[in-house]
Amino acid sequence: MRKLTLIVFVALVTAIAAAGFAEEEKGLVPKFPILGGNLKATGFVQGTLTSSRLDGQDTDIPNARVQAEYDRGDWGGGSVISFVDLEPDGNWLRELWVKHSLTDRLQIRFGRLFIASGNSTPSPYNLETVEYPLADVFDQYAWGAQIRYESDDWAAAFDITGKPGVSFQSEENWDTPACSGRLKLKFDSGSWVAGTFQFSEDFFRLGLDGTWKPDSSLTFRGEVCYEQQSSDRASDQVGMYLFGGYRPLKNWEVVHLQMDFRQYLSKSWTETQTSIDRKTGDVSIKTVEMSSMDAHDAVFTVGTRVFWGKDDALSLRADLQIPLDDSQALDDARLQVLVQLKF
Repeated sequence: MRKLTLIVFVALVTAIAAAGFAEEEKGLVPKFPILGGNLKATGFVQGTLTSSRLDGQDTDIPNARVQAEYDRGDWGGGSVISFVDLEPDGNWLRELWVKHSLTDRLQIRFGRLFIASGNSTPSPYNLETVEYPLADVFDQYAWGAQIRYESDDWAAAFDITGKPGVSFQSEENWDTPACSGRLKLKFDSGSWVAGTFQFSEDFFRLGLDGTWKPDSSLTFRGEVCYEQQSSDRASDQVGMYLFGGYRPLKNWEVVHLQMDFRQYLSKSWTETQTSIDRKTGDVSIKTVEMSSMDAHDAVFTVGTRVFWGKDDALSLRADLQIPLDDSQALDDARLQVLVQLKF
């Protein structure tokens, strides 16, 4: 029943959006003039069907997100709401910020932010495949302040925030302050390379990612990431993904391949354990060697994605995910089908 409801919902949204494809200048949602400025709403709706023997049944995952931005001269603001988490205790308010443009290239933001290091992975509506980019490689949202700079050749961002990765209303928001940054070098034809960092008293993270477009139909993308935990009993991590996509027809289809890998770097320590014999009352003390998680994933994904409409507004994606090492990944191959509407 849940799957049927999802399919009907996606079909209705698709039908409603069809009329918007003809509005070449306005798009699906035009700008709305208000109080001397302009309000613009964007977002996406996704419906996912996944076949997996991990839990013995098919699963469906609806997803919807809306972003609103308001601009009035040098000032503006924005917010992002995740409808998947729209419940009393849910983390539905992803962003809520005020911005001020100091120059044409320099901007500051205050509020709940999408932090700088979060840009190392593609946006949810641009994901081509299943596994690694979907994970929160960096905790992406936090309350704080951010400064941004962008020119034709460079883009940079730096922020100081409260604890990332917790719900917007959590009491932990200011328990562990953090900062993150990103520096991006742009090349011709849409290619670029970028480095990111994020750290607090609990962890330190570094990432290097980039996109190479040798021509308009071919795209390569990838990332390498390292995370160091301050705790002597938590595993550090190394992760990477490599993506290749070929789009022979501009307004039609992409064929893509992706490889994901993640390694947990085990740590060892000793613990003193005390036990009491219930019959005799004797106390024994022993030293035990302990270790944190030591595991790795290797996943290969092959798939295709078909697009329709202005700016690839409507798309259908089918992926086959094949675990090459089942230490942490799914035990069996799975097929995922995703229908998406961007507006």
